Amino acid sequence: MPDEPTWLRDAWIAWWIAATSGSSLQPQAFYQWGRRIIGAYAGSDRRYHGVGHLRAVLSDLLTVRDQCDDPLAVELALWTHDAVYDPARPDNEMQSAALAAEVAATVGWSPDRSQRTAALVLATRHGEAVTGDAAWVVDIDLGILGADAEAFLAYDQAIREEYGHVPDADFRIGRTRILQGFLARDEIYATPWWRTRREALARANLAQALEQMRDPIAREMLV
Repeated sequence: MPDEPTWLRDAWIAWWIAATSGSSLQPQAFYQWGRRIIGAYAGSDRRYHGVGHLRAVLSDLLTVRDQCDDPLAVELALWTHDAVYDPARPDNEMQSAALAAEVAATVGWSPDRSQRTAALVLATRHGEAVTGDAAWVVDIDLGILGADAEAFLAYDQAIREEYGHVPDADFRIGRTRILQGFLARDEIYATPWWRTRREALARANLAQALEQMRDPIAREMLV
Protein backbone atom coordinates (compact mmCIF):
# COMPACT_ATOMS: atom_id res chain seq x y z
CA MET A 1 0.00 0.00 0.00
CA PRO A 2 2.73 2.50 -0.95
CA ASP A 3 0.34 5.34 -1.79
CA GLU A 4 -1.67 5.23 1.42
CA PRO A 5 -1.14 7.51 4.45
CA THR A 6 1.71 6.04 6.48
CA TRP A 7 -0.14 6.11 9.80
CA LEU A 8 -3.10 4.15 8.44
CA ARG A 9 -0.87 1.72 6.57
CA ASP A 10 1.08 0.95 9.73
CA ALA A 11 -2.13 0.63 11.77
CA TRP A 12 -3.55 -1.81 9.23
CA ILE A 13 -0.37 -3.91 9.31
CA ALA A 14 -0.48 -4.03 13.12
CA TRP A 15 -4.17 -5.00 13.16
CA TRP A 16 -3.73 -7.76 10.56
CA ILE A 17 -0.76 -9.33 12.37
CA ALA A 18 -2.63 -9.31 15.70
CA ALA A 19 -5.85 -10.58 14.11
CA THR A 20 -4.09 -13.55 12.49
CA SER A 21 -2.36 -14.43 15.78
CA GLY A 22 1.04 -14.59 14.15
CA SER A 23 -0.03 -17.05 11.47
CA SER A 24 0.62 -16.51 7.78
CA LEU A 25 0.40 -12.85 6.82
CA GLN A 26 -1.44 -13.78 3.58
CA PRO A 27 0.28 -10.95 1.68
CA GLN A 28 -2.18 -10.86 -1.21
CA ALA A 29 -5.30 -10.72 0.99
CA PHE A 30 -3.65 -8.29 3.40
CA TYR A 31 -2.72 -5.93 0.58
CA GLN A 32 -6.07 -6.16 -1.23
CA TRP A 33 -8.19 -5.52 1.84
CA GLY A 34 -5.99 -2.66 2.98
CA ARG A 35 -6.17 -0.98 -0.40
CA ARG A 36 -9.92 -1.51 -0.60
CA ILE A 37 -10.76 -0.17 2.85
CA ILE A 38 -8.36 2.76 3.01
CA GLY A 39 -9.06 3.56 -0.63
CA ALA A 40 -12.78 3.79 0.12
CA TYR A 41 -12.22 6.40 2.82
CA ALA A 42 -9.86 8.31 0.52
CA GLY A 43 -12.60 8.87 -2.06
CA SER A 44 -12.87 12.44 -3.37
CA ASP A 45 -16.56 12.56 -2.41
CA ARG A 46 -15.77 12.02 1.28
CA ARG A 47 -16.04 15.44 2.94
CA TYR A 48 -16.36 14.12 6.50
CA HIS A 49 -16.50 10.32 6.32
CA GLY A 50 -13.01 10.14 4.88
CA VAL A 51 -9.45 9.35 5.90
CA GLY A 52 -9.54 11.99 8.64
CA HIS A 53 -12.56 10.38 10.28
CA LEU A 54 -11.00 6.93 10.03
CA ARG A 55 -7.80 8.12 11.65
CA ALA A 56 -9.77 9.93 14.38
CA VAL A 57 -11.79 6.89 15.42
CA LEU A 58 -8.75 4.63 15.39
CA SER A 59 -6.86 7.16 17.51
CA ASP A 60 -9.74 7.40 19.99
CA LEU A 61 -9.79 3.61 20.28
CA LEU A 62 -6.19 3.68 21.54
CA THR A 63 -7.40 5.56 24.61
CA VAL A 64 -10.06 3.03 25.61
CA ARG A 65 -8.76 -0.16 24.00
CA ASP A 66 -8.09 -1.91 27.30
CA GLN A 67 -11.75 -1.47 28.30
CA CYS A 68 -13.09 -3.41 25.29
CA ASP A 69 -13.99 -7.09 25.57
CA ASP A 70 -12.67 -7.84 22.07
CA PRO A 71 -10.51 -4.89 21.02
CA LEU A 72 -9.51 -6.48 17.71
CA ALA A 73 -13.17 -6.85 16.73
CA VAL A 74 -13.87 -3.29 17.82
CA GLU A 75 -10.95 -2.09 15.72
CA LEU A 76 -12.11 -3.99 12.64
CA ALA A 77 -15.61 -2.55 13.13
CA LEU A 78 -14.12 0.94 13.17
CA TRP A 79 -11.98 0.24 10.10
CA THR A 80 -15.04 -0.85 8.14
CA HIS A 81 -18.01 1.04 9.63
CA ASP A 82 -18.03 3.67 6.87
CA ALA A 83 -16.16 1.72 4.21
CA VAL A 84 -19.38 1.78 2.22
CA TYR A 85 -20.75 5.30 2.35
CA ASP A 86 -23.12 6.80 -0.19
CA PRO A 87 -25.51 9.47 1.17
CA ALA A 88 -28.05 8.45 -1.46
CA ARG A 89 -28.20 4.82 -0.23
CA PRO A 90 -30.13 3.46 2.77
CA ASP A 91 -28.01 0.33 3.26
CA ASN A 92 -24.51 1.66 3.92
CA GLU A 93 -24.21 0.03 7.35
CA MET A 94 -25.52 -3.30 6.07
CA GLN A 95 -22.97 -3.32 3.26
CA SER A 96 -20.15 -2.23 5.58
CA ALA A 97 -21.12 -4.92 8.10
CA ALA A 98 -20.99 -7.56 5.38
CA LEU A 99 -17.53 -6.34 4.44
CA ALA A 100 -16.40 -6.55 8.08
CA ALA A 101 -17.63 -10.15 8.32
CA GLU A 102 -15.77 -11.02 5.13
CA VAL A 103 -12.50 -9.55 6.42
CA ALA A 104 -12.95 -11.38 9.72
CA ALA A 105 -13.44 -14.66 7.89
CA THR A 106 -10.38 -14.00 5.73
CA VAL A 107 -8.11 -13.68 8.77
CA GLY A 108 -9.50 -16.93 10.17
CA TRP A 109 -11.97 -15.81 12.80
CA SER A 110 -14.85 -18.10 13.69
CA PRO A 111 -18.28 -17.49 12.13
CA ASP A 112 -19.55 -16.36 15.54
CA ARG A 113 -16.79 -13.79 16.01
CA SER A 114 -17.21 -12.61 12.43
CA GLN A 115 -20.92 -12.04 12.95
CA ARG A 116 -20.35 -10.28 16.26
CA THR A 117 -17.99 -7.92 14.46
CA ALA A 118 -20.60 -7.27 11.78
CA ALA A 119 -23.11 -6.49 14.54
CA LEU A 120 -20.75 -3.85 15.91
CA VAL A 121 -20.82 -2.12 12.54
CA LEU A 122 -24.62 -2.28 12.42
CA ALA A 123 -24.70 -0.51 15.79
CA THR A 124 -23.44 2.63 14.03
CA ARG A 125 -26.93 3.10 12.62
CA HIS A 126 -27.42 4.76 16.03
CA GLY A 127 -31.01 3.64 16.32
CA GLU A 128 -31.04 1.49 19.45
CA ALA A 129 -29.54 1.39 22.91
CA VAL A 130 -26.23 -0.51 22.95
CA THR A 131 -24.03 -2.18 25.53
CA GLY A 132 -20.64 -3.87 25.69
CA ASP A 133 -18.28 -3.37 22.78
CA ALA A 134 -21.08 -1.93 20.65
CA ALA A 135 -21.26 0.97 23.11
CA TRP A 136 -17.56 1.71 22.57
CA VAL A 137 -17.93 1.61 18.79
CA VAL A 138 -20.96 3.90 18.84
CA ASP A 139 -19.44 6.40 21.25
CA ILE A 140 -16.18 6.58 19.31
CA ASP A 141 -18.13 7.13 16.10
CA LEU A 142 -20.08 9.95 17.77
CA GLY A 143 -17.01 11.53 19.33
CA ILE A 144 -17.18 14.49 16.95
CA LEU A 145 -20.47 15.60 18.49
CA GLY A 146 -18.59 16.49 21.65
CA ALA A 147 -15.56 18.06 19.99
CA ASP A 148 -14.67 21.72 20.39
CA ALA A 149 -17.00 24.18 18.66
CA GLU A 150 -14.67 24.83 15.72
CA ALA A 151 -14.20 21.14 14.94
CA PHE A 152 -17.93 20.51 15.28
CA LEU A 153 -18.75 23.36 12.89
CA ALA A 154 -16.30 21.96 10.32
CA TYR A 155 -17.96 18.54 10.69
CA ASP A 156 -21.43 20.04 10.33
CA GLN A 157 -20.44 21.88 7.15
CA ALA A 158 -18.77 18.77 5.74
CA ILE A 159 -21.96 16.75 6.26
CA ARG A 160 -23.88 19.35 4.28
CA GLU A 161 -21.35 19.03 1.46
CA GLU A 162 -21.73 15.24 1.45
CA TYR A 163 -25.47 15.75 1.04
CA GLY A 164 -25.01 18.39 -1.64
CA HIS A 165 -27.53 16.58 -3.85
CA VAL A 166 -30.29 17.29 -1.32
CA PRO A 167 -32.16 20.65 -1.59
CA ASP A 168 -31.64 23.00 1.36
CA ALA A 169 -35.21 22.78 2.65
CA ASP A 170 -35.21 18.99 2.59
CA PHE A 171 -31.79 18.84 4.19
CA ARG A 172 -32.83 21.12 7.05
CA ILE A 173 -35.87 18.95 7.76
CA GLY A 174 -33.88 15.72 7.80
CA ARG A 175 -30.89 17.10 9.66
CA THR A 176 -33.11 18.77 12.26
CA ARG A 177 -34.81 15.45 12.91
CA ILE A 178 -31.47 13.73 13.46
CA LEU A 179 -30.04 16.40 15.75
CA GLN A 180 -33.24 16.60 17.78
CA GLY A 181 -33.18 12.84 18.11
CA PHE A 182 -29.76 12.95 19.76
CA LEU A 183 -30.76 15.79 22.08
CA ALA A 184 -33.94 13.98 23.10
CA ARG A 185 -31.95 11.08 24.51
CA ASP A 186 -31.41 10.91 28.24
CA GLU A 187 -27.75 10.33 27.40
CA ILE A 188 -26.07 10.82 24.05
CA TYR A 189 -23.10 8.64 24.91
CA ALA A 190 -23.53 5.04 25.99
CA THR A 191 -20.43 4.73 28.18
CA PRO A 192 -19.61 6.69 31.35
CA TRP A 193 -16.11 7.34 29.96
CA TRP A 194 -17.47 9.31 27.00
CA ARG A 195 -20.32 10.92 28.92
CA THR A 196 -17.92 12.41 31.45
CA ARG A 197 -15.72 13.90 28.75
CA ARG A 198 -18.07 14.82 25.91
CA GLU A 199 -21.75 14.84 26.91
CA ALA A 200 -22.01 18.51 27.90
CA LEU A 201 -20.08 19.67 24.84
CA ALA A 202 -22.16 17.47 22.54
CA ARG A 203 -25.41 18.94 23.86
CA ALA A 204 -24.11 22.49 23.45
CA ASN A 205 -22.93 21.79 19.90
CA LEU A 206 -26.19 20.13 18.88
CA ALA A 207 -28.28 22.94 20.35
CA GLN A 208 -26.18 25.52 18.48
CA ALA A 209 -26.46 23.58 15.22
CA LEU A 210 -30.24 23.38 15.59
CA GLU A 211 -30.45 27.13 16.19
CA GLN A 212 -28.46 27.78 13.04
CA MET A 213 -30.61 25.28 11.14
CA ARG A 214 -33.67 27.34 12.02
CA ASP A 215 -31.99 30.50 10.76
CA PRO A 216 -30.35 29.82 7.36
CA ILE A 217 -29.20 33.46 6.99
CA ALA A 218 -27.29 33.32 10.27
CA ARG A 219 -25.82 30.01 9.20
CA GLU A 220 -24.53 31.44 5.92
CA MET A 221 -22.80 34.27 7.81
CA LEU A 222 -20.74 31.68 9.71
CA VAL A 223 -19.33 30.09 6.55
